[in-house]
Amino acid sequence: MDRTVALKDCDFIDKKDVFKVGENNKKRILEIISKDAEFFATNQIIDYSLLVGVNNKSEHCNSFISQSMSQVEVGDNSPNTLNTQNNSMATFNQDVIFYQTTEGGLLSSDKQHIYFIGIIDIFTHFSVRKKIENLYRSVAQHPDTISCVPPMRYA
Repeated sequence: MDRTVALKDCDFIDKKDVFKVGENNKKRILEIISKDAEFFATNQIIDYSLLVGVNNKSEHCNSFISQSMSQVEVGDNSPNTLNTQNNSMATFNQDVIFYQTTEGGLLSSDKQHIYFIGIIDIFTHFSVRKKIENLYRSVAQHPDTISCVPPMRYA
C-alpha cells in the first residue's frame, strides 16, 4: 500500500479493515462525533469530513508510547479524559486528558497503531446557493447520490 495516498471510507470497507479502539473508546468516540455533527447541523454547516491518521507504532522507537505516557498531566474527570489505570489500554473517562497521551493520538487496543482523529473542512455553510444546488441535483440525479444535502441530513 502506498502510504502517501489518503484512503477513503470505501477503501477501509473493501479491505474489511477496522479501527481497534475497544468498546469503551468506540462508544465515546461515536458520542463525540455525534455531538459535533449535531453542532454543525444546528449551525447550518455541511461538507465536513472525518479525518483519521493512522501511525504504525512499529515504525518508531519502542519508547515512543512510554515516553508519551510519562509526560501526561492528570485530568479533571471530564468526559474528555482518558483512563490509564486498571487497564493496559487507555480508555476515555477518568484520569488523563486523552489528547495529551500518545503524542495527541489514541493508542489502538492491540498497541500497534496510534490514531489521530479530527473533523476537517468545516467552513461550508448551507447557503442559498447550496440550497439551489441541492434542489437542482435532486431533480437531475437520484437524491441519495448527491452530497449537497441539508445539514440535518448531512449530519
